Amino acid sequence: MSALPELQKEFVDSILGEQPEILPHIKSDGRLTPEQRMQIYRNNTFFILTDNLKATFPATAALGSTEFFRYAAREFIKSDPPESGDMNTY
Repeated sequence: MSALPELQKEFVDSILGEQPEILPHIKSDGRLTPEQRMQIYRNNTFFILTDNLKATFPATAALGSTEFFRYAAREFIKSDPPESGDMNTY
């Protein structure tokens, strides 16, 4: 197994880029596959960060459709992910 910092980086990279390298490190719980469990993390991450961006840029969110804002937010998050756990700085 990788050292913890490497494993954490692989996890973040997998959430943001849907890369499968982390999957061997994720255990199945008998109900969900590692892929399904990773998708839950991915969906929650993008949902929370999109809501954060919407709260930070309400005028931008109001300019277009909800679908467009979600798309734009997703692309922004993938290209410029948070560097800190403090969402006030994102």
